[in-house]
Amino acid sequence: MEQETPSAMICCYGLLPCDRALRVHRADLAKLLVPTADLSVPPLTEAEVKAALVALKEAQALTAAIQHQHGKPLSASWPLIRQAREKHATDASLP
Repeated sequence: MEQETPSAMICCYGLLPCDRALRVHRADLAKLLVPTADLSVPPLTEAEVKAALVALKEAQALTAAIQHQHGKPLSASWPLIRQAREKHATDASLP
């Protein structure tokens, strides 16, 4: 008897309503999701590493200064980002 290949569950996420899941064989999914470009990323140069570390230290210092000024950690920004994305999606769907 042939062994069934593992399946992946695909569900709808986003703005469209979805009440069902679709079962797809991983092998079939792999056939569809083949990379079309070389996705290798070259290593950072020494100058890029130094610039990134400087930027990280500056961002950490700014965050600490803002927290010191307000007396508490900053609130999460993801609700504002989600709200802006949903507004943009709604505006884009209007005629």
